[in-house]
Amino acid sequence: MASLETICTQIFAEAGAWRKVLIGGLLCLSIIGLPWAFGYIWRYLIQIRQSGDFTLPAWDDFLKLCIPGLFALGVFLLWFVLPLLIMLLFEAILGSIFAPLGFLAMTLAGAVLWMVCGLYVSALLVFQRDPGWAALVEVDAIWPPFANNWYQLLVPGLAFLGLMALFLPILPFAFFGGILPLIGYISQLYIVSNNDS
Repeated sequence: MASLETICTQIFAEAGAWRKVLIGGLLCLSIIGLPWAFGYIWRYLIQIRQSGDFTLPAWDDFLKLCIPGLFALGVFLLWFVLPLLIMLLFEAILGSIFAPLGFLAMTLAGAVLWMVCGLYVSALLVFQRDPGWAALVEVDAIWPPFANNWYQLLVPGLAFLGLMALFLPILPFAFFGGILPLIGYISQLYIVSNNDS
């Protein structure tokens, strides 16, 4: 199984990789561009599942990116954004009651952000295997890959969180450039784990 460092090397050693990340980051800047950015993530995950190739796919066939991108965006909203919003609301409530509790909740929010990265990839893999919105609530299929491999996601997840914090002013580019290696690492971890079980 490839390490996160190996995956990053495969991704960013290619001459046009930074241009591909730049395009994805630019698309993430607007709501209109999000379906295409997430369509690219969808395409990248399919490529990893089919061939184990971590190099970034070409930005072509833009029309074929939109519909899968809407699906990937829906999965993202349910398994990434919604838990974060609930955690942020919880953090605000605790912070308004007693300030030190707000700090504790902020620490928990970091843990939730780390966790939803793994759950998002798991939910996306489940949805790609069984396309249908009902698949998104199949917690019995989505939770086990994360639960069985959470300890192997600690360092990559913390690296992703650090990248987000470090490059907060250019968040769309940091998110898109950081999520691709993370998706590569997590998906192969889940696929290998699933094949072993």
